[in-house]
Amino acid sequence: MFLEIIWIVFHIIAWLQINTIDTASIAVCFLTVRPASQTLLFAEELALDGLHYDIDVFVMVDDNSYTIQSSQSSIVTILQIPNQQCITNGYHQLMYVDSRPINVSSWDKSLFYFCKLNTNYSFVWLIEDDVFIPSVDAFRVIHQLYWHTSDLVVKHVDPNLSGERESWAHWHLAYGKLVPPWFKSMVNAVGLSRRLLETVNDYIRWRGDGTYHEYLLQTLSFNQNMTVVSPIELDTLVWGYIHSWEDIKKKANNWWHPVKNLTAHTAWRRRLVRNMDSNLKKNSRQWFQLKPVCNNHDNSTIIESRLHKLVVTFNQNKIYLSSEERRSLRQHFLCLAQQCQTQEDFKSASMIMENLADNTYKLPEPKWTTINNKSLSHLIIEKELLQNKQYIFQFFEYIDVIKWFREVATNLTMMLTNEIQREMKQIKLQPKTKKLVSLQINKIDTATVAVCFLTVRPASETLLFAEELALDGLHYDIDVFVMIPNQQCITDGYQQTMYINSRPINISSWDKNAFRVIHQLYWHTSDLVVKRMKSNMLGELKSWDHWYMAHEKIPPPWFNSMTNGVGLSRRLLDAIRDFIGWRGISTFHEYLLQTLSMHLNMTVVTPIEFDTLSWKQRYSFEDIKKKANNWWHPVKNLTAHTNWRRRLVRNMNSNLKKNSRQWFKLKPVCNNHDNSTTIESRLQKLVVTFNQNKIYLSSEERRSLRQHFLCLAQQCQTQEDFKSASMIMENLADNTYKLPERRNSLAKKMSHGNTIRIPFRWPNVNVFTFGKSSLYGYDSSNHCLFVQSSIQFVNTTDIAHDCLHFSSSPKWPIRKLILNEDETSLALLADKTVYLVYLPQSNSDKHHYSPSKGSHLCPIFRVPPPLSSSTPINCSLIDFVWLTSNHFIIVYSAPSSSNCHLYSIRSSRSDGVEYLHTFSVGGIPSNTQFNTPSKKISLHQPSDIIKLDMTKRQTKDSAIILLFAMKTDGDIFLMEIDENQLLNNHFIDGEFRGPIPILPSTFDNYGVSQNQSTLVCLAKSACPLVIFTPNRIQLHQCIILSPSRNQHHLFTIDCLSFPNNQPGQIITSIVPDRFISNKYYITDSNANIYVIEISWIDQIQQGSQQLQSTKIQHLIKGENSNNKIMNEIEQLSSIQIDNDGYCLAVIVKTQTTEEKELILIRSQLSNSISNSEIIVSEAKSSEFLLRLRSILARDQTIPFVTLRSSTINISDFDLEKNVLQYIKIFTEQYIQKQEKVRQEIDNKQRYLAEFYQTHLNENKQLNDRFQQIQNQFQTLSKQYQQECLRRKRLSSRVSDLLSTIEQSIPVLSDEEIRMQQQLESYQVQIDCLRKQIEQIQEFISFNQNQDQLGNTSMENMQNFVRNHRNQIDQMKQQLENIQTHQ
Repeated sequence: MFLEIIWIVFHIIAWLQINTIDTASIAVCFLTVRPASQTLLFAEELALDGLHYDIDVFVMVDDNSYTIQSSQSSIVTILQIPNQQCITNGYHQLMYVDSRPINVSSWDKSLFYFCKLNTNYSFVWLIEDDVFIPSVDAFRVIHQLYWHTSDLVVKHVDPNLSGERESWAHWHLAYGKLVPPWFKSMVNAVGLSRRLLETVNDYIRWRGDGTYHEYLLQTLSFNQNMTVVSPIELDTLVWGYIHSWEDIKKKANNWWHPVKNLTAHTAWRRRLVRNMDSNLKKNSRQWFQLKPVCNNHDNSTIIESRLHKLVVTFNQNKIYLSSEERRSLRQHFLCLAQQCQTQEDFKSASMIMENLADNTYKLPEPKWTTINNKSLSHLIIEKELLQNKQYIFQFFEYIDVIKWFREVATNLTMMLTNEIQREMKQIKLQPKTKKLVSLQINKIDTATVAVCFLTVRPASETLLFAEELALDGLHYDIDVFVMIPNQQCITDGYQQTMYINSRPINISSWDKNAFRVIHQLYWHTSDLVVKRMKSNMLGELKSWDHWYMAHEKIPPPWFNSMTNGVGLSRRLLDAIRDFIGWRGISTFHEYLLQTLSMHLNMTVVTPIEFDTLSWKQRYSFEDIKKKANNWWHPVKNLTAHTNWRRRLVRNMNSNLKKNSRQWFKLKPVCNNHDNSTTIESRLQKLVVTFNQNKIYLSSEERRSLRQHFLCLAQQCQTQEDFKSASMIMENLADNTYKLPERRNSLAKKMSHGNTIRIPFRWPNVNVFTFGKSSLYGYDSSNHCLFVQSSIQFVNTTDIAHDCLHFSSSPKWPIRKLILNEDETSLALLADKTVYLVYLPQSNSDKHHYSPSKGSHLCPIFRVPPPLSSSTPINCSLIDFVWLTSNHFIIVYSAPSSSNCHLYSIRSSRSDGVEYLHTFSVGGIPSNTQFNTPSKKISLHQPSDIIKLDMTKRQTKDSAIILLFAMKTDGDIFLMEIDENQLLNNHFIDGEFRGPIPILPSTFDNYGVSQNQSTLVCLAKSACPLVIFTPNRIQLHQCIILSPSRNQHHLFTIDCLSFPNNQPGQIITSIVPDRFISNKYYITDSNANIYVIEISWIDQIQQGSQQLQSTKIQHLIKGENSNNKIMNEIEQLSSIQIDNDGYCLAVIVKTQTTEEKELILIRSQLSNSISNSEIIVSEAKSSEFLLRLRSILARDQTIPFVTLRSSTINISDFDLEKNVLQYIKIFTEQYIQKQEKVRQEIDNKQRYLAEFYQTHLNENKQLNDRFQQIQNQFQTLSKQYQQECLRRKRLSSRVSDLLSTIEQSIPVLSDEEIRMQQQLESYQVQIDCLRKQIEQIQEFISFNQNQDQLGNTSMENMQNFVRNHRNQIDQMKQQLENIQTHQ
């Protein structure tokens, strides 16, 4: 029974794991009843392509009886949700067919899943299975173009402004559900943002159920002021039309519905691929070179025909344009359309070009409003509906209460709909207009707006201007407030937002019109209107005095600006409220508002009029007069506010308003008749004039005028001499109407031109390695490899990568990636073993740049341990190193951690590798003449290998591989391997020799802690270099010397010591430069990166008399401070940039946000800091190395005195001096070694104490866990016994019932059965006799008729009757006998 319970528990855990879906930012869900093979095939293609840009693909199955096959792809998630679960949560009857609701469909289930069950996706696509998408590219283009700026991507929307219910068969369903205006469209394929999904979920929680999805999504989006986009590509989603292949071919990038024949989906996609023109992609840049199409040489018919062909060609070509190119191209097409508008004959051509611009990039749908002046009843019912929603959310657990509230909500919705219809009728009947003027599209919504002046004590001038603004605001729904501080803010956490002394409002706007223009221009499309911002992408604390306050409040990137005048949307105010509720206190407002807005992807606008909001600048009236419509700060003299406003009103030119339309007639400013200086002077005057005039332009006029100015600027760009004039016109366009700040930027250049930071997102990738010019990352969730084949220093926006899928999934988690020299194989290091992946190769250059994305399948092999039969289970991997492209060395902890195992790659073998040989490290040396003196004190018996590394020494004939091994006691061993022997598969007869003496002996590495010591070899050269660190603070730079054959020594030339400014700040990694043999990089625990160049190695080889100092450059200063690690360096390496030299590539992860950045750095050591100078005694070039070799022949623990060649003995004074020197050095070295031993013993004792405590804690946890399992087992046992008893009782009751049924059924004997059979046969005979009697009666009646007609004699008739009577009597007698027998 216990095994059965455990089996059940394991199956529950497995089910939970299967139903746990990894998070990603984008989801695509296909809606099906039962998924067809064609749908699953395209879903897999979409999922493979989506691996490159963070997309998860789902298939929602409506039929819960459908069985998911185990062979179906793991990269596509198939979902099934019980119908009752959707009904319980209100997600039902969202789908109607022929005006009849479907109780639960895949639409209900998909919205329920993404609205409530899985809220990890920021954008979701829902696509019905009968929607034909021509290709993966056709989906990707639409997705990347619109998803990050839109809340709803849907087919063109039809409005119903008044809520009438006759124009569409389903409008009656909206009555009582939604408040007009209503909006509808086909939603066979639709994209929804997280914001809209949350709105749908809130609506269903509020009303208890949904309504028809073809108007629900659109109406909620428009009524909540969301961004709705209707791409031209979705226009072919229709209802009852049958699409043919010819239709598809004309618009090969559109989405089509309905295409019920799913077999045609696959066939058409193949035909489209075959018909694809390979030249289209090459010619994608031709559209930017398109010249004006409307000219006087051709008539309008020819031009329109040419444009129609252009549209067809563009529809085939646009798939190869990036999102940025399509947005820019829209601007270009609109400029061409504007040129056509100037000529009356080309109006149709202008419309075609405007449609082509929409085909390139569709702008969001305009906002709709129906009633500008709402009645009192309208406002009251709206308020009641809002309170009703709040009550339902507040008392959601009380079912009876919310049921009543939902009924009230329905009634209130009906009342408000009726009130809106009544108001609409009054608007239509207004005698002044005689037409529905108020029903025109208004892009300015009419929600309530507030203006608040911040004061300590309000001055009379402030109150006066506030009253003027309030009177003017009555016309466009503005309330004005004046704020005086009090103590309630401290209670609610709204404090410490201002970090200077509070002061009265010091902003001056010369006129209420100057405020109104800015307000109406930006408020309805923006979340934050503020002065131009500065960014702090990495969270640097030194660039501004107040950044230290943001360090613990909000993660970078940070943004700041002056906020003396600022506009905030309700959405941003809610975000501020949530932030303060979360943190309990606010922070400095000059970065809080901006940072929250950018982090939440809100719309931020920085108008040019705010550029004069500064900190300590002093302004005069002359400054104000030049830019009379700007906002100014500080103007502390409040009396000047009123005086300046009056003077500006007096100086106002009354003709400016009349001439406001002149700007639309502005002709091209750049021509060949004037030089650039004249044109620029003219444009500067134009800017001044416009600044005075723009206040009289409406919001729509200013937006249109921006387009006109950009077209003029584009004309100037075509001529090299007018680049400055083009910039002035672009600034004038921004002065007219400023576009929102860019939300996303893929690459931000640092203050130095030699550094570029590229944020990138590879989901589930935390292990990286660099190739010579490539980047590899391991996806731990999908068990695949991401490859960025070519990294460029300039092209920072292209982050396309290939995806390499493995033939099998690694069993152990991967912790490190190591490439071989020619990048043909990749080693995946786990805790227990090593996996080898054979990377795909091509005939061409492997690292050529290609923006295309691919997916490959790579073979993967597990490297078996050398003695698999005797290797214990707890064997772990210690280190791995490549010797050549096909040979590598591995160290395992078992059976011996002092052995190195040599392997070779053999593609012909089934396991892919071949074990060659095992080398022992630290055995009995073959030649101890020059080895280190025997150590009398040793705590490591035996010692283990902790680090392997290799380098090569170039010779004339070949290269010698120098393989180093460092052990736990600090000893370093060396083995020489001839590379030619290794490549030719000859037997390797080498062995590890050592420990290698480290000279001078004061730099000996013996006795160091194994956690603090490491060793690195620099790139191959004629004189190899070795870097080792004994304590993670000092770096010993050594050269390898060989005084004689089979003897090696490490001679320390230079020692670098890094300052330990903070506790625990140590060197974390040492990375050699793969291209420069005397250069390497180090990182520390605070994410600092240094580059170190060893200049003296060349001077040693040349025999120079003086050695230059080691050069050090601090490349990146880590932002980790206050003992808090903000950034973590995950990978670092030198790489080659295409045709652009070498640079250092670093992957940094921010600890707070888990975001990663790729940093490219070109290091410059010309101005680097010198560490020290090492002066070498004067000698000839040939004597320098000889002197080093002579030093190796002596024991460096005894001082050496150079003896002259004469026979004179050393004086007593010199002898005494040398002896004292010897005793001093010997004592110091003995004390140092004893101190090292004492420290190691202390560390051992501390480790044992910690190990004992850890053991106790783990035993306690195991006991607690065992007790919990016992309790669970007892509980399950009781439940099992109760279930057994219940089943026994049920079995007994069933037996009783069966016996009762048997008793109640009567039993018939054999005689009764035979009697019954006879009765049945008699009954058959009786039926036959009855039929005969009927025939006789018919015969009698027939004869009677004949008797009347004929002259038949009576006698014959009587005889005949007599005979028949006798027959009848006989028959009666027989019947009586039968009845008697029965």
